[in-house]
Amino acid sequence: MVVAVQKPNVYIYEWGLGMRRRTDHLIVGGSRLFLGRNKNCGFCLRLMRNTNYYTLFVAAATSKEDGGEEFVKMMREAQPYFVAHRGSIFVLLLSAEIIDSTFLSSILEDISLLHGLGIKFVLVPGTHVQIDRLLAERGSEPKYVGRYRITDPDSLNAAMDSSGRIRLMIEAKLSPGPSLTGVRRHGENSRWHDSVGVASGNFLAAKKRGVVEGIEYASTGEVKKGGVQRVHLLDGTIGGVLLKELFQRDGVGTMVASDLYEGARMAKVSDIPGIKQLLQPLEESGTLIRRTEEELVEALHSFIVVEREGHIIACAALFPYFEEKCGEVAAIAVSPDCRGQGQGDKLLDYIEKKASSLGLQMLFLLTTRTADWFVRRGFSECSIDHIPEQRRKKINLARRSKYYMKKLLPDKSGIRIDCTLA
Repeated sequence: MVVAVQKPNVYIYEWGLGMRRRTDHLIVGGSRLFLGRNKNCGFCLRLMRNTNYYTLFVAAATSKEDGGEEFVKMMREAQPYFVAHRGSIFVLLLSAEIIDSTFLSSILEDISLLHGLGIKFVLVPGTHVQIDRLLAERGSEPKYVGRYRITDPDSLNAAMDSSGRIRLMIEAKLSPGPSLTGVRRHGENSRWHDSVGVASGNFLAAKKRGVVEGIEYASTGEVKKGGVQRVHLLDGTIGGVLLKELFQRDGVGTMVASDLYEGARMAKVSDIPGIKQLLQPLEESGTLIRRTEEELVEALHSFIVVEREGHIIACAALFPYFEEKCGEVAAIAVSPDCRGQGQGDKLLDYIEKKASSLGLQMLFLLTTRTADWFVRRGFSECSIDHIPEQRRKKINLARRSKYYMKKLLPDKSGIRIDCTLA
């Protein structure tokens, strides 16, 4: 960050190099230049004089501790998620307790940040706490039957007032946009302002709940249409919870899925024709080793398939070696009609989570044609010595396969995968 403070004939520049609280000072007055720097930082700079301002060039800045390497590593690891989430729309339900807490401001700041990265949000704020409080202030008692409120005229008025206040509060907190204190545009007096646009409305069709078991629910409604395949449950009291969930592999929340990985599941005997249909072209091209039907039946309990509308569109196998705490990834195949849709990534992600749930710490594979694909997904080349001895005895050295491995992170996703391999 660079901050310029103008005094009579003196310019004081202060900038932080992102290394905790270290700062450096440059004072320019007339033809004199004074440079102060923290002893733990080194840098190379030059100063150019323009008619109305100075331009500061920092050619290098390093710290004896880490030189910002952790920041660079973090940005590189998050890059695939930047690409994956750009242009997405996330529906975010904010509980009434979070709306009523000090944690809301930091969540909205992160929403503003994510908006700048091309992510759009549909915010659904909870209101029951605020409605009940407003009813109490007006001398009325909230009425519930189970989880449903009986929305009588008093409750309806309180609901409209609470919803309006919450909407205005959220809009006000989002309107400033991201902070610009760390940005300076040399040579220009203009600033740019990029607030988050907010639009509200009733975007879901609803119907009155009506009379249920003799109870009149008045203006209480139910959504006519809705439903998603996955819901992520997050703790709003955790600082930066949205960023941690979206830009880390395992996130920090719990995912509830109605159709996990588009129907990924362990294979069964009736899947054999579909698996053979996927494997045969790759076996004929030499990409995969040939398996007889008997060998396929014998290994079937290790196969995972993705089923869509009754058809097997992708498959893969995980062969665990429990003694060595590792597993072999094999036979990844995707239907030609479904390539380019991320099915291979979904299978590999499923395999990694399944391996972690089995207590495995590493994955390995043999390949002759697809090394680049696996390298982009975190595998690195290794020697044959990293392959379990039991597996090494069965390797056909004439194929001259390359060996790759990947260390697994502990699974903290909250997703539980069927562990029938154990």
